[in-house]
Amino acid sequence: MYNFPRLLSEKNMMTKVSFIFLGVIIMACLYVAVSVMLVSLGQSPYTTFLLQTLMALFIFFFPALTFAYFFHNHGETTFGYLSQNRLPSLSLVALGVGAILLAIPFINWLSDVNKMVYPEDKAMLAKLVELLTGGDCSLLFLRLVVVAFLPALTEEMFFRGLLQNTLARTIGSAPAVCVAALIFSLAHNDLSGALPRFLLGCFLGYLLVRSGSLWLPTLVHFINNGIIVTCYYFFYNAETGDCFIDRWGSDSVLCALLSAVAVVGCVCLIKRNANQEIGRPDVINQSKDC
Repeated sequence: MYNFPRLLSEKNMMTKVSFIFLGVIIMACLYVAVSVMLVSLGQSPYTTFLLQTLMALFIFFFPALTFAYFFHNHGETTFGYLSQNRLPSLSLVALGVGAILLAIPFINWLSDVNKMVYPEDKAMLAKLVELLTGGDCSLLFLRLVVVAFLPALTEEMFFRGLLQNTLARTIGSAPAVCVAALIFSLAHNDLSGALPRFLLGCFLGYLLVRSGSLWLPTLVHFINNGIIVTCYYFFYNAETGDCFIDRWGSDSVLCALLSAVAVVGCVCLIKRNANQEIGRPDVINQSKDC
């Protein structure tokens, strides 16, 4: 049985990417079939959360694990291929989380610019608001798990752990980060937020490259999602149809500029801290795998 991963690990990058997207298409068809069956049983908030969970598992989680198993080399493990075999340092965690918080004004401003070119879909926005608002604290907890944590874990496993790592072994880290971020942005099927989502994907990919650990971008992704979920639950204004987290800093170019400068500063500190850790044996081993 162990010869199978060895066989596929020797295939070229285009063959591997073809396998990945073929697998995703198959899993997407299975998800659609299951979702149609569930919707036919009746609509409720819990049905929506179940569909969100199944989508995360079918489209991202199962393909990531399956292809990482078949792509890994001898001496590697499935989780090693996905960069899930080590934890990031606390300093990189603090800088990553700090950067995503400091980026909010700039991302909001950039989102407004994006919407000037491609306006947001009102029907899609209404579904998102319905998903994130209302209910008691138990529903808030469920949202944090299904809407914040599961997408962070499964999307990072697929886009960064599987796709970016697969591309990086052939075309290099920087192009792989950009390609994976572009596919990550387009996969959300929302061109009104494509540009800020692309930059978020680039930052998450950069965190993986610098830390060698998928757990760092997963944590940062979860915090980004968790902030949105929590703010919409507590602070969504039904009269104005928006939430303050979407407007914070977007009306000030100066605020957006300061936010961007602060994020660049965090990125430089992440690079410096990561370079200081290069002497650690586990980091050396990880860098050889990438």
